[in-house]
Amino acid sequence: MQLKFLSNFSLWPSTHFY
Repeated sequence: MQLKFLSNFSLWPSTHFY
């Protein structure tokens, strides 16, 4: 699960998370 999360995080833009 963590690996998938990291992959998604990399795909998503930083601005989106902020």
